Amino acid sequence: HYELYHYGPYSFYVNSILNISETLDVVSITWKDDNGYFIKPSNKKDIFKNKLNSSERRKINTIIKNVKDLNAKELSILTTANYILNKFPTKEEELLNILHSVKKDIPIEEIKYTYKNYYSKLF
Repeated sequence: HYELYHYGPYSFYVNSILNISETLDVVSITWKDDNGYFIKPSNKKDIFKNKLNSSERRKINTIIKNVKDLNAKELSILTTANYILNKFPTKEEELLNILHSVKKDIPIEEIKYTYKNYYSKLF
């Protein structure tokens, strides 16, 4: 379950899993001003890797490959677009206008560029 949040959709469940993973030292979570959170795997990640089936590993690797170079602003545009499309299916032009109305601090050209160049790779 997700709800719309300042930076994009937010899930208490995902946040809980990340907190548990950090407590178990599976990931390291750090905050960098103006850049957001950075989540990196620890050396203990391999303990859990074997618990995933090949389909789950492929999905995770595909997501990581496609998001690893995106910044927090780009991710917030893409996840918010996905949230809106899942809740209120709409045409692209209307979606871009909705995104801009929700994310007023981001220029519409940047929203369009991010959506058109990355959305289909992630969703």
